[in-house]
Amino acid sequence: MAVYSMTGYANATADGVSGALSTAANDTIAGRFNASANSVNAELRSVNSRFLDIAFRLPDEFRALEPALRELLGSRFKRGKIELRLNPQVRSDAAWPQAQPEQLDRLSRLESIVQGWLPSAQGLSVHEVLQWCKSSARAERFDELALEAVRQAVVGLAEARAREGARLATVLRERVGRLRELAAQAEPLVPAAVERQQQRFVERWREALAASGAEQSVPLEALQERALNEAAAYAIRIDVAEELARLRAHLDEIERLLEVGGEVGKRLDFLIQELLREANTLASKAASLALTNASIEMKVARCKTSNKAAAPASATPRRTDRPTITMDYPGNLYAIAAPSGTGKSSLVKALLELDAHLRLSISHTTRAPRGQEQDGREYHFVDAATFRGMIERGEFVEWAEVHGKLYGTSRAAIEEPINGGEDVVLEIDCQGALQIKRLFPNAVLIFLLPPSWDELLLRLQRRGEDGVEAIELRMAAARVEVAQARHFDFVIINSLFEMALFDLKAIVHSQRLKYASLQRSKPAVFAALDLR
Repeated sequence: MAVYSMTGYANATADGVSGALSTAANDTIAGRFNASANSVNAELRSVNSRFLDIAFRLPDEFRALEPALRELLGSRFKRGKIELRLNPQVRSDAAWPQAQPEQLDRLSRLESIVQGWLPSAQGLSVHEVLQWCKSSARAERFDELALEAVRQAVVGLAEARAREGARLATVLRERVGRLRELAAQAEPLVPAAVERQQQRFVERWREALAASGAEQSVPLEALQERALNEAAAYAIRIDVAEELARLRAHLDEIERLLEVGGEVGKRLDFLIQELLREANTLASKAASLALTNASIEMKVARCKTSNKAAAPASATPRRTDRPTITMDYPGNLYAIAAPSGTGKSSLVKALLELDAHLRLSISHTTRAPRGQEQDGREYHFVDAATFRGMIERGEFVEWAEVHGKLYGTSRAAIEEPINGGEDVVLEIDCQGALQIKRLFPNAVLIFLLPPSWDELLLRLQRRGEDGVEAIELRMAAARVEVAQARHFDFVIINSLFEMALFDLKAIVHSQRLKYASLQRSKPAVFAALDLR
């Protein structure tokens, strides 16, 4: 099975004459149709993303097709940020449809109703009647054309991602080969370092005995035995055989996954993280410049491998183009995430009332206010056009589409307060929290869990805000979100509100007492105590 990249591009056109279909990918079939026929062009673009993220750029007449298009794409792809654009092309010389009696009868009755209410309204002209008949006949055919164009584009995108995946697999195998070479180079360096250290111990003992005048009273055998004991203890400290064995095992598994193919992206991510762990351990045990250089080169090769492994493909992720932000600011950043109905908003509100040093970062959303929510307090409520404009201007650190609504965190809402020494709380979904961690490495991620699935369902039902279908959607999304809890720094089970609030405040307070956190918030104290 092939390894698929998440990067690709495809374009397809469906032409229609009297309901017939063709695609631009098949010139022979397309040539049968009249050049004046109407058509729909579908364009698919795909880039890297940890999850499947589908964005639509559709004219109004195709909005009703969005569920069918989402299902079509979701059935074929598992990961990647995919953008679909549909462009209908109506040629002015396209054939006029024959007006049907039922259409004319309906139009006549509608005209009579309108003129009954508005006697001065003018009657329809022949041209207007034909235009109405033409647009009415066009809608169904255009839906069919759009779906056919997307089907062909999906095939093309899958093929493009397969070609790119084959190239990525080749590059990954080269990186794995280089890491094997580095491991082979590092293996004999440890015994050589131990032997050098043993000689160094003997020389130092002789120098010490000579300085004390006791050199003749201590036999050479005793010196050598002591040096061997010291060297044995030193060898245990710098032994990297276990790390090299694990590293080779990870490399074997990466090569096996590339050979098997299929949905390997997430497993490759995990294995490459483990490669970094082993490289870090090698660096910490390095007892020679050569071993240090080897471990550093392993890290470089691992990073290059990670950049390539991010592409194989194997639920809507956050988008961001922001680089990682240096954590030199004095304030702390807490990102609190939970499935809908877990009690996140209530806990955050109570936490803010207890801790005057915390500030809530107010996100933007296109959803309507709930209950007593106010603009600028719980959220900045904006329309979709305003939100899209902010995206275009790069004002969001991250944003996502969650349950059909857009949510985003502005850059200013985070950077300005933490640079001023304030502690900031982000009430966010789990996808956004993970993205925040990538941008702000010292951010503290806190995940709230329900005590059980039955309790979560009961809470959603008691809330009385959603119908049965919406609750089912939220429960399905909750199962996906809960699976991400293992990536968070802390997890709180909200079975009893007071206990969950106590745990949340304890996490916030303990973070403030960490050395690095205090060093950022109290630099004058650390400088006065000569602590760096």
